[in-house]
Amino acid sequence: MIANPGMATLARLVGLGIFASALFSTTWILNRVIGLSGGHWVWTASVRFVDTLIILALWLLIRRGPGFFPIALECFRRRLGFWLLVGTLGAGVFYGGVSFSSTFVPGWVVASTWQMTILATPPLLACFGMRVPMRGIAFAVLICVGVALVNLHSFQQGTGGIAILLGALPVLLSAVAFPLANQFLNRAKSQALVDPASPDNAILGDAAASLFLLILGSMPFWAVLVLVAQPPPPDTAQLANILIVAICAGVLGSTIFLYARQATSDAYTIAAVDASQSTEVLFTLVGEILLLGEPLPGPVGLLGVALVIFGLVGFTLKSNA
Repeated sequence: MIANPGMATLARLVGLGIFASALFSTTWILNRVIGLSGGHWVWTASVRFVDTLIILALWLLIRRGPGFFPIALECFRRRLGFWLLVGTLGAGVFYGGVSFSSTFVPGWVVASTWQMTILATPPLLACFGMRVPMRGIAFAVLICVGVALVNLHSFQQGTGGIAILLGALPVLLSAVAFPLANQFLNRAKSQALVDPASPDNAILGDAAASLFLLILGSMPFWAVLVLVAQPPPPDTAQLANILIVAICAGVLGSTIFLYARQATSDAYTIAAVDASQSTEVLFTLVGEILLLGEPLPGPVGLLGVALVIFGLVGFTLKSNA
């Protein structure tokens, strides 16, 4: 017997989301490496997106040819306000916040707090006229309880209250900005597909092309941030770590995640794909233990991680009702 097609689609998209999360986990681990070595968070954030933009441009040049860029830039010019908005939210506010936080707390704590994006998804979808069933919201709340326990564990291990606030509050802002930008992008794609003749279809129907213009729209944000912060120049090790993050998370992870999220218009499935990001906690924790010598969390921290993972599993076991 073949499984319910809806269940099969949900499992496939969530599976892609989990794979993207494994790639995203390089962000939390290497950002922490950079933070511990004294690298400035402004370069960690801004150079990643410059690298990602260049890599995506080369990839799109190979895959779609030089004729793609006039089409892409015309789409960017025609909807300049839109791309500046989604770029500022989905790259600038999102990644600026998590990069700043990595200076103060371990990467797995940042990754855990980041899962608040899952709780932000249902009300954001409601603003776009979409409803996530209460069952999904219940599991999202369970995930957030796990996040709270992880931060409690960090406090118990001696991280100061100010450091926890500086590690948590920017991530909470990022956790709202990221799904909001993605939903703006998802809605724009849905509206373009209604009209097969829309000139935006060539861009919005391609996850890599959409990501390219989103990052292009974030460039003014990064320029202003660098001018205001005036950070000291990055060293070679920081630039190398940023490049790895750009390839793994910025190009591969983001493209796969955007593809999974834009492959459906079902609110529950979109929320479940967003929930797949919770596995970043596990990937990051294991990575920091193996690479940075982070100690295994105590009972409170482990319970928090377990609740996050359990919430994800419950989220994806959609009933047939």
